[in-house]
Amino acid sequence: MVSNLVSKTIIPIFAIKHIKKLIMVVISSRDFRSNQSKYLGMAANGTGVVLKTRSLGSFKIVPVTEDDTLMTKEEFFSKIDKGIKEIKEGKGYTINSKEELDRFLESL
Repeated sequence: MVSNLVSKTIIPIFAIKHIKKLIMVVISSRDFRSNQSKYLGMAANGTGVVLKTRSLGSFKIVPVTEDDTLMTKEEFFSKIDKGIKEIKEGKGYTINSKEELDRFLESL
């Protein structure tokens, strides 16, 4: 698709790189099992990878980023409990306006 578009149209290099990031491959579970490294590498490099199965549906394979939070259910609820305890101890903040929220967020 990109090669056809490039051969018919003059596109700046930065646009071609952007277009390539939009490409998605759809693979079967059998193909994925045979070529896991290939498809995981593609996902790591920004290519969309969709794994289709007959019985379980489709799954998008994406790499975990530093913005993703990985924790157990127990760790998650422990953090919630700690937050509730801190609020009860008066360690929380009360914010009554957008301006107060902006000031608070800028202070972080």
